[in-house]
Amino acid sequence: MSPHGEFAGSFTRRRFCVSVMRSSPIITEFWLARHRHQNPVVAAVHIIVKPGRAVAFTLIELLVVVAILAVLAALLLPALGRAKQKALTVRCLNNTRQMSLGSAMYAGDANQVYPWTFTAVVGASGVGWFNYIQPYLRSTNVLLCPAKERAAQKFDYSYVFADDKTITSYGANFQIGGCSFPANAWFVKPVKETEVVSPSLTVYLADSGTTAINSADPTKCVTPESKEKAQSWVMDDPAGFGSVFVTGNDPNWCGPSIRHAKRSNVGFMDGHAATTKSSQWYYDFTPWLNPAFGGGSTTTAKPRGT
Repeated sequence: MSPHGEFAGSFTRRRFCVSVMRSSPIITEFWLARHRHQNPVVAAVHIIVKPGRAVAFTLIELLVVVAILAVLAALLLPALGRAKQKALTVRCLNNTRQMSLGSAMYAGDANQVYPWTFTAVVGASGVGWFNYIQPYLRSTNVLLCPAKERAAQKFDYSYVFADDKTITSYGANFQIGGCSFPANAWFVKPVKETEVVSPSLTVYLADSGTTAINSADPTKCVTPESKEKAQSWVMDDPAGFGSVFVTGNDPNWCGPSIRHAKRSNVGFMDGHAATTKSSQWYYDFTPWLNPAFGGGSTTTAKPRGT
């Protein structure tokens, strides 16, 4: 017989032996006990095959593995969910900062005057503050809060105010931008940068879209149970110029939304942004929205425009 034939026959016999050993622990133990000291390959097979032990998992072992995986999933999934929400909050905060800076750049090119909140209203549509600052933004995606876009609730966008059909998840402070709406005889001029007493403590825009309650108690104005509107983008004091719209079902006017772990991302007049509780700054006659005072002021006065 040729060397190749001997090798082939040896290989076939080895495969047969391994097959028999896997099917019969008794034969395996007998054969390995007899040959393990004669051949190093047999010794290696002894280690791999492990006589007396079944190759497949038992039902109990499978159930234990499933139970361990279930426990790990229960521990890890909430943490992953929180990490995802945190990532969405950070992206939204970046959007808020970009829009605040974009509005400041607009003012820099417009004789220090901030953009109108809305103008040219004809047939319930016109131009919004977000249209004015678009040239200063990287893209219109900045106008959308990622957390709201991924919310389980589906919103009806059949009505859109902007002539170009742009929508946004954020509301701009009406007391800063005012409006020009001749059909309703509404005319509130936008403020100049020099009229803002405390830029770092005056809110310019924020996550928005809720139906607010007119109250001096900050914990009651906006709560987790507040109704979320589709794409409201005019934010005002609950006792301000647009009070009846902010506290009603108007699709354009609103209070802030606390969609980030019961907090809002807020952009300030100096361009910085922060994640805060709405109860810290949103209530009737709040100085945080009034450019003549700014947050921290103990002076109260009617909101601008009233």
